[in-house]
Amino acid sequence: MHNYSHEQEFFDFLEIPFCVVDNGKIEQYNNSSENIFSIFKASGISDIGSFLYQNILNQRKLITLNQEKYFLKFKAFGNKHYIVIINLTDIFSEYSSFIDIGLFLHEVKNPLTVIDGTVQVLKNKTDNDYTSKCSDIISNECKRLKDFIDDFGSILDIKLNREEFYILDFFKEMMDSLKILFNDVTFTCEIASDLKLITGDRGYLYKAFYNILKNACEANPAGEIKIIYTVDSTIKYKDSEKNRLSSMAKFIIIDQAGGIPREIQDKMFIPFFTTKSKGNGLGLVIAKEIIERHKGRLAFSTNNIGTVFTVFLPL
Repeated sequence: MHNYSHEQEFFDFLEIPFCVVDNGKIEQYNNSSENIFSIFKASGISDIGSFLYQNILNQRKLITLNQEKYFLKFKAFGNKHYIVIINLTDIFSEYSSFIDIGLFLHEVKNPLTVIDGTVQVLKNKTDNDYTSKCSDIISNECKRLKDFIDDFGSILDIKLNREEFYILDFFKEMMDSLKILFNDVTFTCEIASDLKLITGDRGYLYKAFYNILKNACEANPAGEIKIIYTVDSTIKYKDSEKNRLSSMAKFIIIDQAGGIPREIQDKMFIPFFTTKSKGNGLGLVIAKEIIERHKGRLAFSTNNIGTVFTVFLPL
């Protein structure tokens, strides 16, 4: 920390976390940063300056720590990066006190249901082909909006109901369902003998893995999707409640669809971003949120052959 100055006095006056990072080293920070730095350290990040610097270099502005989301706003001057760390969880909680988003979505969905029902009655009462065609369009768009509301609402209101379940049955059910939609996809599984049961919210985890697998099938609708799951003893999860380290279940989903173009790789987990004509850009966002609520991690790598999604979940 530099000697106290008028500049430092101004930084403290900001009342939001602010720091200056010079080549991966924290050169200066204000009082509001101290609480967030302690959260960083509790999450296992010992070198905070390097962590912030690497995120900036890789253009990762959104980070998640202990189920809270932070946005990095920065400006570079030479080797120095002036960084503001914004707690999005606090912002959304303040916003939620102003408007009940769940109630808002519910109030939007209700008239959509009425519109859809009315259109179905109209369609059944008419013999006019043009009216019937317009009714189908309205009904399809209503369904698309309702699905969007359901997906968006599921991000806001995730309450986990943990249970123990068999992982093989879990994936078999999922693959059987996807085979109906993607007849030409071939699924192969490599199963670790030491991973039979896992604990988590089966319903939410089903949605998360289904979204990832469906994404792979859409990218490679006539190819092979490989699922590998095992126990990774090299990566540990620190269970603060039980004060012990746990091994992680590692799930790998591989397609051979030619990889993800470089220009969209940084946008994969941005809400509403999609390259699909019928997509809403929430599938992978929901999957990532559910996995992180389970204190796990979702990542991907890609090359000109295909894409690999890796999911870690604590055992």
